[in-house]
Amino acid sequence: MPTPAAPSPSVPQALPHWLTHSAGPSAPSTPTANDHPAARSDSYFPQQSTPDEREGDGHESDETDVGCDELADALLEGPRHGFDEAYYSQELADMLPLLPYFTSKRHLTGGNPHPVPAPLPDWRLRERLKTVTAALVLCLNIGVDPPDVVKTQPCAKLECWVDPFSVPPSKALEAIGKNLQSQFETLSQRSRIKQYLDPSVEETRKFCANLRRNAKEERVLLYYNGHGVPKPTTSGEIWVFNKTYTQYIPVSLYDLQSWIGSPGIYVWDCSAAGNILQSFLRFAERRDAEIAAQKGGAGGAVPGSPDKAAAAATADGKPDSPQVFYAPLRDSIQLAACAPDQVLPMTPELPADLFTSCLTSPIEIALRYFVLQDPLPTGVDVDMVMKIPGDLKDRRTPLGELNWIFTAVTDTIAWTTFPRDIFKRLFRQDLMVAALFRNFLLAERIMRTYHCTPMSHPKLPPTYDHPLWQSWDLAVDACISQLPDLLKSEKAMREGQFGGLGGTPPPTPYVYRPSTFFTEHLTAFEVWLARGSSSAVGPATSAKGSPASGRDDHDPPRKPPDQLPIVLQVLLSQAHRLRALILLSQFVDLGPWAVNLALSIGIFPYVQRLLQSPAAELKPVLIFIWARILAVDRTCQTDLLKDNGFTYFANVLSPFQGGGGLPIPNVSEHRAMCAFILSMFCRDFRPGQMACFSASVFEMCIVHLEDEDYLLRQWSALCLGQLWDGNDEGRAVALREGAPEKLCAMLNDVAPEVRAAVLFALGTFMGASGSRWEHSPPPQGVQPPRMGGGGTGAMHGLPHEDHLRLELRYALAGLAAKEDASPMVRKELLVFWSALVREWSGWFVLAAYTYYAAERQDEARRAGGDAKGKGKGAVRPSPHAIREAIREHEGPEQGDQLLASFVSLFIALLDLSVDPYPEVASHACTIVDFISALLLESPLADARDSALPPPPAGTSSARRSPAPSMFNTRHPYSPFDSAFQPPHQSQLHPPPTPNGSLTQPPSPTLARDSPAPIRRSGSLAAALNKLTSFPSLSGAPSPSRSDSGDAANGHVNASGFAQVNGQPSPHFNHAVYHSPYGPSPPDTPASDSAHHPPNRTASTDSLRALAQRANHARAQSSSAVPTLSSLSKDASDRAASNVTVADAVMALLDEDDARLRKRKEKGQPPSQHPPPSPSLPPSRSRVELEENMGIVLPLKSRYYEWCCEYYTESQMRNAEADEPGSVKYNEQLWRRQRNERIISETQIQAEVASSREWESTIGHVHERYVPVKLTFHQFEPHLITADEHDTLSIWDWQAGRRLNTFSNGNPLGTNITTVKLINEDVEALLLTASAEGHVRIFRDYDKAGGAELASSFRATSELIPSRHPSGLVAEWQQATGNLFVGGDMRSVRVWDAHHELFHSDIPTMSRSCLTAITSDQDMGHIFIAGFGDGTVRVFDRRHNPRDACVRHYREHLSWVQNIHLQRGGNRELVSGSIDGDVRLWDIRGQGSISSMDAHREGMSCIDMHEHASVFATSSMLDLTPSGVRTQSVKIWKIGQEGIAPKPRHITIPTGLHAAPTTLPFNPSVSSLAFHPNEMALAIGAPDGNITVLGCPVAPVDEVEFATAAAAAVASL
Repeated sequence: MPTPAAPSPSVPQALPHWLTHSAGPSAPSTPTANDHPAARSDSYFPQQSTPDEREGDGHESDETDVGCDELADALLEGPRHGFDEAYYSQELADMLPLLPYFTSKRHLTGGNPHPVPAPLPDWRLRERLKTVTAALVLCLNIGVDPPDVVKTQPCAKLECWVDPFSVPPSKALEAIGKNLQSQFETLSQRSRIKQYLDPSVEETRKFCANLRRNAKEERVLLYYNGHGVPKPTTSGEIWVFNKTYTQYIPVSLYDLQSWIGSPGIYVWDCSAAGNILQSFLRFAERRDAEIAAQKGGAGGAVPGSPDKAAAAATADGKPDSPQVFYAPLRDSIQLAACAPDQVLPMTPELPADLFTSCLTSPIEIALRYFVLQDPLPTGVDVDMVMKIPGDLKDRRTPLGELNWIFTAVTDTIAWTTFPRDIFKRLFRQDLMVAALFRNFLLAERIMRTYHCTPMSHPKLPPTYDHPLWQSWDLAVDACISQLPDLLKSEKAMREGQFGGLGGTPPPTPYVYRPSTFFTEHLTAFEVWLARGSSSAVGPATSAKGSPASGRDDHDPPRKPPDQLPIVLQVLLSQAHRLRALILLSQFVDLGPWAVNLALSIGIFPYVQRLLQSPAAELKPVLIFIWARILAVDRTCQTDLLKDNGFTYFANVLSPFQGGGGLPIPNVSEHRAMCAFILSMFCRDFRPGQMACFSASVFEMCIVHLEDEDYLLRQWSALCLGQLWDGNDEGRAVALREGAPEKLCAMLNDVAPEVRAAVLFALGTFMGASGSRWEHSPPPQGVQPPRMGGGGTGAMHGLPHEDHLRLELRYALAGLAAKEDASPMVRKELLVFWSALVREWSGWFVLAAYTYYAAERQDEARRAGGDAKGKGKGAVRPSPHAIREAIREHEGPEQGDQLLASFVSLFIALLDLSVDPYPEVASHACTIVDFISALLLESPLADARDSALPPPPAGTSSARRSPAPSMFNTRHPYSPFDSAFQPPHQSQLHPPPTPNGSLTQPPSPTLARDSPAPIRRSGSLAAALNKLTSFPSLSGAPSPSRSDSGDAANGHVNASGFAQVNGQPSPHFNHAVYHSPYGPSPPDTPASDSAHHPPNRTASTDSLRALAQRANHARAQSSSAVPTLSSLSKDASDRAASNVTVADAVMALLDEDDARLRKRKEKGQPPSQHPPPSPSLPPSRSRVELEENMGIVLPLKSRYYEWCCEYYTESQMRNAEADEPGSVKYNEQLWRRQRNERIISETQIQAEVASSREWESTIGHVHERYVPVKLTFHQFEPHLITADEHDTLSIWDWQAGRRLNTFSNGNPLGTNITTVKLINEDVEALLLTASAEGHVRIFRDYDKAGGAELASSFRATSELIPSRHPSGLVAEWQQATGNLFVGGDMRSVRVWDAHHELFHSDIPTMSRSCLTAITSDQDMGHIFIAGFGDGTVRVFDRRHNPRDACVRHYREHLSWVQNIHLQRGGNRELVSGSIDGDVRLWDIRGQGSISSMDAHREGMSCIDMHEHASVFATSSMLDLTPSGVRTQSVKIWKIGQEGIAPKPRHITIPTGLHAAPTTLPFNPSVSSLAFHPNEMALAIGAPDGNITVLGCPVAPVDEVEFATAAAAAVASL
């Protein structure tokens, strides 16, 4: 019979406020930083006894507030605990959005940059050629027609817009030449242009030679007009005159090539000009082949020449011929007026030199062509268009505007038609070449109309029918339509000025209407950005990233917009500049490919010039564009230094100018961009660093470290790191301003990105390198990456001893980040510490030795020895000798402090070497193994009183390899083995005091007698003792945690069971272990030392690789490598050694001092006193080891590259999941609708489930192991099972199909203690907690072979040993993002998942381990915990942590198996203990409200449905008369009277004859789990069978169902 708890006979003075709903006053609580705004200031509970009274001996103190009959009746009615208001509050639902956690970019990448994609095309013109000289050759012979040309009548006669027959021939020729020279000078004013009129052969040879002599290695231009000479011959000859102009003299192109050489550009304007082009190329190939054969392909390098072949040649072999700089002639540029079989057009309306007119005066000929081709009468003739007012250089005039539009149109046509390399060469390399080819496009369009086809080399695709020509015609038409009014207005203005009568008002000038060409194309560009930017149409503009990278933030390359060159031209207009920049910023926001396209089109000179603009409205968009440019191309540092362009960003960053002159609200975001730009400006660029220090950028970043915007704090710290990276002067300034102290104070920042940036800055301050991470050579003009090292630099003026303490103080401050929940932060911490290890390796060797000696003494004491050396396991008192030697070297007080501090850091490295995140573990293993190798190669290893094990006989010190697994050969946390108790961590990790000095931690050897929690680092002593037999490990197989090894997910073995994969790795797994002994020998696979499981210091494969390396070394040399002359080679020689531990300590400390002395002498005049020689010279093997350490340490951080990727990702566009119509958006919409449907349907079923029988089997699966943990997904048909070790399986329980199985990765001897699902409303992640204290989060857990480790961290720093431990018990709150962890510890630790930061420790007030925990999933303030001694405690987080325990129940008499608080329903709270006692609670009461003895034989499991008033229990195994063990499962119902007395009883035959082994961290033999929504119960039996029972719910009327469903959804 259920027995409701009897109320106390004492009656309180008044009912509590949650029963009367009165707003009476209550004691204010102390809110925590994570309290929700909806939290009330009052507490659910009255004040109770003090924490000291409650803690005592674990017994409850006397209560003063007791229950009453009314209270007991109220507790059995309505929602429990007074949660009805909060549960049905719409305000709560609005204020608590269910945010996804562990889904940000840092969890996908782990702080690692994406794999480097294919390099983008280089947009810079590395080799720029200029056309410096030009020769204009006119062979007209006016008045004499060539014999092979028959002219029409009438015929075209204008040459350079001059009628040669209107003046005498001599004057006409001069006028034509003068006009031609003027037209070419408008194309390029910097070129020296000279005309040659009707030259002879000798004159031609001389001016060609002078042309090359003056140009040297630059490009020359040769223009040839052959309208007065015969056509070029097919054999490659052009014609000039003799001196008397009586004969036509041929000139061979072969000779012309030898006179002019290359590079050059040739313009041929004559009939049959194609013959010249073809013959020129034929001769060029032959001449190039001859020169290559003559000079062997060598010679002077020519800019712009692909093969760089050059030779010195003479012209015709004559003495006066200059030496010609020769480049490949096939690269010469040529423009020909027509094809070989064509004659120039003779239309009288056109000029005779139509091709030249198109090339040199394109606007005039284009207007004339438009008028001639216009079929409609406009009143404008060809003579009027030559009178368009304005100046070509003034864009505000009609003529200048047309020229501006023409430039934009031709550039755009070339951009969209020609290959990128051709466009860059012809349109961006040289002003003269660009103008000629821009006009050549017009010539092709016009001359094709008159049956002439211009030719060029290089050959170009046809562009005469490009659609943009229609836009040009429209712009011309708009201008010409205003031409009559313009001319009439000009005439009236002239007449009014000179001939106006008195009293006549002056004429009103005509106002020209500017063209809408640029406005319309900006609109078209805007439409492309809004609509066409997502369509991948047309050829790709750059190579797509590696598919294996899985990168989603870079969009695939797509067809660029046609208007991009037009946007470039618009930047020249002040009226449209802002709009053009805004559109350009939206374009570069599309990704690196868009930035590269913008740079290729020529945007960089414009945005660089705009840095001199004071316009405030341009600053935000310019900053945005520059941030994108520097994120893609870092070679702009010199450009920013030129003209002090970087000060543009420094002025915005300055906090002393208000908003930095930005007329926008989000100033901090743009200041963060400025900090990024300046950090890139300083990176690997010392002039940039010094310029930024001069501009007070350092002081600006210091101020911004306290900004509210985390992005600005992050980039301020990163900018500081780049400012002083490799810069001793910068470090000295930082130390003087206290910058490192300010950074250390930010190690608890709420943003993981900021904490990692702070450690990056501290790392570069300590000597780590902030250079780029690259394997390819750096671009031209960029310094190679810096390796790092050198500590904090010279710090002149700082004494040696203070220098050591300074660096050590900052390293100890990093201990605050050792247990950070973000792996990204822990990686940066190891990079920071690795710089200290490199500079003070001697101290770390002494710390490792001290730690080892303390372990040996502990082993000796346990073996019956004592500290005096008596007993079987005694060791020499070498720790005392080390301390004495250090005190002699550093002083008594300083020596003890320094040793204790370095021991603290070494222990922290040991802890991180078994970190659950692979990259963190591999980094720590690298550092620890270097320290271990240095220890084995140090004089300490061979000192006669050394505590280290002696090396095997005949083995040199060079062959001693530290076992990579020496620090965690087995997991030390065995529940029934408390032999290993190393020093307490809190005693070995001294935090820096507020004044920055080092605190004095107790000596490790003095802390052994105090009770110590178990740490996870393994026994160093046990590992070192195995070194004597280390070479024999070379053939040892790698131990495996699972039977299947690395088989693929979903495969089935011969037994029919799915094979288990290894532990999932992060998405970007860069876990690479670097051996202290360099690369593996040739027969060792490289992968043997690459990846490390997180539960060992290094993998067994790495151990085998080191063993092979030792054997390889032994095979290379039959004799020992010479080491210290005084050191021994085996144990017998050690006894005769004269070296003591004290001598070795002095030698190691002297080496560290010498290293520091070398730093301080850098840049100083040489000292007159030579440095003292080392007392014990290092062996050759140790020298090689330290050289290898100099290459590996400090470790190289990838964090800065990862941060830079932020500015390559789109910031203006919504994520795909937020774009309506996208795949992800539709998927999320479908998932939301499905979830709402499931909730509404199951809410109806939950109301009747307590009155139905749970008897139908709706699913069944079979595991090969005992399923000790079962977890259902709320909405997906996923059932997660965990075995008694580390295997996780994911099932589709409806289909009975296994989806995936993999290893959790926890060490041997531990098991998974908690399995939770987070983010179930979207894409769920799997969270596991295991007994060693680690939490792991997996993504894609249901995909076969696709599970990845999203994050992992150590949830607790210490686990207290116990004979009956519970491991790590966790509770997840999705609404608040808090993770509660407890177990074998004296507190409940709360973690903030959003910030990945420790939030608070709440003392449990119990001496027993925590065994179960549950919490209120709505408000998040209340959580309830059960303990191993049977107590149940209720905690309210709104109180001070020591006062948070507000209820304490002692009704259970044994281990609490589980306690569960419903999310919905009646909010029932049920707990059950291992002896079968089940109790129903309301936390407002002083005791349980109902109880039941569920199983007299003992209870294995208990669980409750989240919404239905139903819970289930399972018994311990019972032995039947037949010898088969069975298990009973009971399904209980909760009614108005409490727990119903008649449960549904199910007997499960297990088929087992022997009782299964009880798990050390979970005293149960089976598992139970209710589905959170569905009416389903999973029962896991000891034989591996998992049965899913369902509750049949009769269907209801559709109208009734819809009404009830709507009410259920509204209640949520």
